Amino acid sequence: GLPSIGVDTFRIRESHLRNGVTLKSFLLEKAFTDVSEYFTFTGMRVGTANVSIAPGAILTGSFGFSGENATVQGTSIIDGLVSPQTIPVSANDVFNGVENVGNVLIDGVVDPDVCFTEIAFDVENNLRFQPCIGQLESSGIGVGRTQISGTLSAYFVNRTFFERYLNFDTTAVSFTVTDADGNTYLIDFPSVKFTNGEVVAGGNDEDVLVTIEFTAKRDPTLGFTLGLNRFGNIPAIIQ
Repeated sequence: GLPSIGVDTFRIRESHLRNGVTLKSFLLEKAFTDVSEYFTFTGMRVGTANVSIAPGAILTGSFGFSGENATVQGTSIIDGLVSPQTIPVSANDVFNGVENVGNVLIDGVVDPDVCFTEIAFDVENNLRFQPCIGQLESSGIGVGRTQISGTLSAYFVNRTFFERYLNFDTTAVSFTVTDADGNTYLIDFPSVKFTNGEVVAGGNDEDVLVTIEFTAKRDPTLGFTLGLNRFGNIPAIIQ
């Protein structure tokens, strides 16, 4: 049975993001304060996103936006609406691929023989401009299907991982990113297909690598394609 934990109490702080159908737009401002020039972008929607993880490197990512209109003026539009003092910069270190990335789970299990050398994924929302005759700016931003793809690379030591590609299995892929204080992100693809794979033997005195590309699909039970879960510091007693 489970060990007794006495009368200790704790709280798990958690929030999550899922790809969904709620449309959201943003106002973005780029400020050149030394010359008092402010570029404002309205009706901006996130069209693309990507994350890349590699050994010995910080985690990197980017977002691409498409929007309705752009203007430039001598004063800030959002000044007074958003105060820099109310949005503190995080004191936490940036995530890196050495200390902060946990095991990659394939169908919820760690394969002790698989050592990954790269994790990367891209999100494409297939946005499109909707122009009209008689106006300069776009009348709207159309939203297409969300497409999520990625790449997993690992040292090739046996056939088990590569056979998932050959068999075209539906597979769950997930991994965690945790800082020194225990704050954790869980990135979860509950249903993916491995769409392309190759084993590369570069030459003498070089490692043999297997690289597999995947496409994520909407899980029929969980109802999402990509999940991003954020947890606060989890007490060691329940880890």
